Amino acid sequence: MHVKSKAPEISIKDEEGNLFALSAYALKTDYILLFFWSADCGHCAELTDKIYPWSQQTKVNEKLSIIAISLDDTNLDIIAWEQKKKELTEWKHLHDTEGVRSKVAGDYYILATPVMFLLDKDKKIIAQPLNLDELEKNYRKFLNNE
Repeated sequence: MHVKSKAPEISIKDEEGNLFALSAYALKTDYILLFFWSADCGHCAELTDKIYPWSQQTKVNEKLSIIAISLDDTNLDIIAWEQKKKELTEWKHLHDTEGVRSKVAGDYYILATPVMFLLDKDKKIIAQPLNLDELEKNYRKFLNNE
């Protein structure tokens, strides 16, 4: 996935059973963080526990929307995801039951989680941070260039 390229379409049913399409997502913020994760992934849990409080800061929350895409594919993992997402109330939650074998995982070249993509308002990829430090650095860089 190349920085400055258009983010591949995401077409998944949301929690209400409606089809979510990234291309039709009405942006209320200037940036989107696509966060691919799994509830059974230790690195994902660690990253989620760092990103969530950071994302709740007013200066971040006003400019950044987070779309958390679960790639959990076993019943136990899906139950764990259902529980964890209750703690992450400000995020948009999507779930692809095919996990890393799903079309969306293939389109984003995801073989393991967690994976993040920072998108601008045109839904172009502007960064692929590996951790919270890189996410904060990229986020500040783009805010300062506005």
